[in-house]
Amino acid sequence: TACLDAQYTFPLGYTSLPAIEPIFTMFKDYYKDIKEFMSEDLHQSICRQLSEYEYRGMLIYSGFNEPLLNKQIYHNINVARSYLPNSYIELITNGDVLNKKRLQKLFESGLSTIHISVYDGKEAEEKFIKLCNSAGLEEKQFLIKNKTEMADLAKNIANDAKTGDVFGLKGTLGAGKRDRKSTRL
Repeated sequence: TACLDAQYTFPLGYTSLPAIEPIFTMFKDYYKDIKEFMSEDLHQSICRQLSEYEYRGMLIYSGFNEPLLNKQIYHNINVARSYLPNSYIELITNGDVLNKKRLQKLFESGLSTIHISVYDGKEAEEKFIKLCNSAGLEEKQFLIKNKTEMADLAKNIANDAKTGDVFGLKGTLGAGKRDRKSTRL
């Protein structure tokens, strides 16, 4: 069999958009919002097929949702680890439902790394660093991404869109006559 090595990444995304507004609202026109997680059978089939190729790349639980809301996440990570012992298994979360017990259980299930996207500022970032340290994680097992500036930018864009002045380009976007020299995003 052919081997798929670490140069490949296989995201296991789900179909539901997150509830964080207005950051992700821009994606609603491009992705169908289905309120369900991947079935256990499909998840196992994907892992089994990847194992047939001796997949050693990255498997990421992420997407336009919160993977920790899936009640099967620990089981799914355990299944993935059993089929893919040499793969790097990662989870991306906003951390809203994360606590020490859940964090430890994720790693006991076979998780390699957790990425926590923080939207509530420096204080929340520090809280998650303390949580990861108290759970006994090594520095290489977690990454805290402070997205506060991105959240502020998204809110500003959403507000500007309501007034018709996106990026200070009032009059060049939206309804009305537009000539070929108009600014477009």
